[in-house]
Amino acid sequence: MVELFQELAAPQAKRISTFDHFCVKCKSRRSFCHVAEIRTRLGQKALQGYCRVYGCKSIKFLSSPVLVSIPHRPRSNLLNQVSTGAAKTSNVGRRDLIDRFGLDRVKAAFTNISDIRELAQIFGCNRVTVYRTARKLKRMQLGQVIREPTDELLQQEDAQRWSEWLKTRLPKHYGWFVGVVEEIWQKCWNKQHIITILSKDEHGESNIIQALNYINNNFSQGKKFNAIVTLRSLIRYGFGEPAWLQRHLTTKGKKPNPRKIPVLRLPEFPTLWNETIELAKQIAHENERDEIELILNIKTATGMRTGSIRDERELWGTRIGEGKSSIYIHAGNVVWMVYSKAGETWEISLLPDKVKKMLLNYVRRHGLRQGDPLIKMKTARANQILAEASSKVLNYRLRLHDCRKIFITYLKRAGVGIEDVVSPSCSCPFGVTWKDANTTYRHYLEIVDTDQIAAHKKFSDVFFS
Repeated sequence: MVELFQELAAPQAKRISTFDHFCVKCKSRRSFCHVAEIRTRLGQKALQGYCRVYGCKSIKFLSSPVLVSIPHRPRSNLLNQVSTGAAKTSNVGRRDLIDRFGLDRVKAAFTNISDIRELAQIFGCNRVTVYRTARKLKRMQLGQVIREPTDELLQQEDAQRWSEWLKTRLPKHYGWFVGVVEEIWQKCWNKQHIITILSKDEHGESNIIQALNYINNNFSQGKKFNAIVTLRSLIRYGFGEPAWLQRHLTTKGKKPNPRKIPVLRLPEFPTLWNETIELAKQIAHENERDEIELILNIKTATGMRTGSIRDERELWGTRIGEGKSSIYIHAGNVVWMVYSKAGETWEISLLPDKVKKMLLNYVRRHGLRQGDPLIKMKTARANQILAEASSKVLNYRLRLHDCRKIFITYLKRAGVGIEDVVSPSCSCPFGVTWKDANTTYRHYLEIVDTDQIAAHKKFSDVFFS
C-alpha cells in the first residue's frame, strides 16, 4: 500500500475516467468510457475502455503513469522493498527481472520466497518470467556466463545492419551470436566503432587475434566452435579481410567430439533396450504409457529426430493426414512424409510389423482424426521418463536424440550396409537417415562387429580355458 500512496501523491500521475482512442468499429478516434487499468499477460500496464457509440472494447497501452480506480491487494515488506527500488529498463524484448530490479534484490526475493505465484505477484510479471529468471540465477551460480544481446553495440548503424543480415541466416540462435560479439566488443575491443576495430590492416588483424585468445580462455569447449563462427560472420558480412577466415578463423578440427554411448557396444543391448521401454511405461502416468511406448519405438525404428510442433518438423510435428510432416493410414498401410531440418522431406514406407501394429492401435484407441497431432506429450517429460528408466536398467542416462544412434546400430547389426542407409536424395525407405556417410560413421555408428566377438571368444576358449 505504501507504493500506491506514493503513486497517488506523485504530481505527474493523474486519475482519468475517459480516454481518447481509435475505435475499429467507428474507424475514427472516439472517447472511451468505463475505464479500468489492467495488466496484460506479459505484465504491461494498459487502459481498457468501451466506445461511447458502439460499445466495443479497446485497450490502450501506457507509457507514463496514469492511475484509475482499481482495487489493490496489500503487499508484503519484501514487495515494497523490490518495487520501490530503482528499476532498470531492459533493452531486451523479453522482460528481465535482473535488469529491471538488480541482481541483489532478485536474489533476496528468490531466496526468501519459494512460491512461484507469490514471486510473480511481487515482480508484477507472469510465472514464465519467474521460471526463466530462476534458471538464469541457477546458471549464474554454476559460473556460466549469460550472453544476451543489448542495444549498446547495435546503436552503431553498421553493427545494426550486420545483425539484421545475421538474423536472416540464423534466426533461431541469433540472440546468442549477437551476445557473443557484444561481450567481445566490451571486454576486448574497448567499445570502439566496429569499422575501426575490423579495419583492413594490421590493427584489425590484431583485434581478431585478441578476440580468439579471449574465446580460448573464457569459453567452454562446446561453445568455442560457435563463437568462432560468430567472428566469421563479421568477416563474411564485409568487415575486415576475407584472408583472415583461413589464416585465423578456420573451423577445421574445432568442432567438439560427438557424444558417444558406450552401452550400445554391448551385445545384449537390444534386450536391455526392451527392458528400458517396459520400465519407462511403468514410470509414466497411466495416460502417458501408450504415448511413451510409441515414441521410443518409432524413434528407434525410423531414426526420426524429436522435431517441433511449431515448425511441424519430424516426430513431434507430425499430424494425421495434413501438414508438413504428415502420416497417411489406409487399409493397414502407412506412408509417413517427414519434414526434416534444412527443408528436407523424407518418405518412410517401411516400418517393422510390430511398430506398424502399435501405431495403428494407438491411432484407433485415441480416436485421432485428420489434422490431429500424433504426439501430445511434452519433449521435456519424454526425456525425463527415458533418462530415469535408462539410468536404472543401463546405468547410463539416455536422451531422445540417442535413439538415432540406436537406429543406425540396429540397421548395421541386421546386415544393412551403410551405402543403403545414406541417401543424398532423401529417399531412404527405412527412415530419416543421413545424406553424408562421414556423418553416419563419426556421430552415430556405435557397434562391435559380431565376428570380432566370436574371434575373441575362441581366443578365450583356447588360451584361458
